[in-house]
Amino acid sequence: MLEEAVSLTRQVLHQKDGLKDPEGILVALLEDLSAARPALLAAAADRVLRQAGTPEMARRLLRGPAKSDAVVRHHAAMLLMAESLRTLRESVFYHHLTDIEV
Repeated sequence: MLEEAVSLTRQVLHQKDGLKDPEGILVALLEDLSAARPALLAAAADRVLRQAGTPEMARRLLRGPAKSDAVVRHHAAMLLMAESLRTLRESVFYHHLTDIEV
């Protein structure tokens, strides 16, 4: 089952431009695993989120049943922190702070 999840992830990534909601497919995959095969969720979430994780996926997973898994929460937190850092680095305020000589 784990290899099927990884294979689906690769297919979604390969065809993402032609899909209406590629992130939704991967979120649904992980949510289905959380209900049907909770023992596989952590391993599948680790592989899926490392390959295809986005901040939006993280938000969606944290609103759904997969949020109870520690691996899902860990990767979601990392994705959201990375997005926050990217946003901060692009802000005028950050550039103003980093331009100050000490």
